[in-house]
Amino acid sequence: MNSLLNETLGLLGTLLSSVFNIFTSLLVWVWSVLSIIHNDFPRTEGLVIGILFAWFLIHRDKHPYIKLLAAPLKIILDTFDIIITETREAIGDLIGDTREKLSSLKDRVFSVLSLGYQKTLSGLSSLKDLVSKKIRGGKKEE
Repeated sequence: MNSLLNETLGLLGTLLSSVFNIFTSLLVWVWSVLSIIHNDFPRTEGLVIGILFAWFLIHRDKHPYIKLLAAPLKIILDTFDIIITETREAIGDLIGDTREKLSSLKDRVFSVLSLGYQKTLSGLSSLKDLVSKKIRGGKKEE
């Protein structure tokens, strides 16, 4: 009976050792493949990670662990959304302020030009009156 128990425990120990060795071999293989992809194929690695994040983002409502894995991409996308929104608002404000300043500048330029035009016309009118008085005055003397 003792030998039967010893042989059964030996079988269980060998099976557990074999399962552990298979698990360790698979883990070493996966680590080696990931290391090779990381060092030799960085674009492929980025593509795979992007596809995984997109898959996690699409399926994040189905399981809390997938939601946890999709959180980094969600944070990045929310940050990009905030940046784009704020940039659009800043550019819109800048364009509005620029239009307002240019309109104010245009109004000032036109008012100065109009004032100069009026002064030039009044100066020419008084010159015309002066010349016409001198011409009339010269005819009376003759």
